[in-house]
Amino acid sequence: VTARATSLNETTVAFRLARNTEVKQALSARAAQLVRSGQTIMIDDSSTVQGVVAGVAPKAPLTLITNAQVIAREAGAKQGVRLFMVGGRYRSSLDSFYGSSTISVLGTLCADLCFLSITGIENGRLYHPYEENVEVKRAMMRSAARTVLVVDSSKFGHRSTHLLGEVSDFDVVVVDDGIPAAELALLRESGVQVEVPQEIAVRDDV
Repeated sequence: VTARATSLNETTVAFRLARNTEVKQALSARAAQLVRSGQTIMIDDSSTVQGVVAGVAPKAPLTLITNAQVIAREAGAKQGVRLFMVGGRYRSSLDSFYGSSTISVLGTLCADLCFLSITGIENGRLYHPYEENVEVKRAMMRSAARTVLVVDSSKFGHRSTHLLGEVSDFDVVVVDDGIPAAELALLRESGVQVEVPQEIAVRDDV
């Protein structure tokens, strides 16, 4: 038995990877279209953006930076993808690295694009239950020329303990068409580029 995510906790990586997979794959495929051959990209430990790896592999050569081992294992098997794994304090439940060492290394790197997701989003504000995750996401955003938020519609209408920032902090938001109309209007009013892939089967049990 694994607890679902709440305002106080995040689910394990295995649980998240098994949820809402069709939507996540479609969103990741659309996000991957933003990448050009030769670029350096960062991908955080969010299960929503794991599919970006498969989408960008045909565009190799590329450099991929991540703090997530599940993403590193997939990227390491792709020919032409140069992998840079950011270490630090390991959390087995999330199979990723965090902490001051992670933040420090990210501060020495530069990427063309950063892809990340979030646990909750409401009224244009982004939330996550863990402070250390928020710190890694912010460090990646600071190190990238452009930032891409990939989020499925089940995350809208939820808040959590720690504020990451505003949707206006991102250049592009990729979301499915199950997003509430009011939240979609806020995204567009914020001035970000909004991408809504069509014909995604949204499940209401996640």
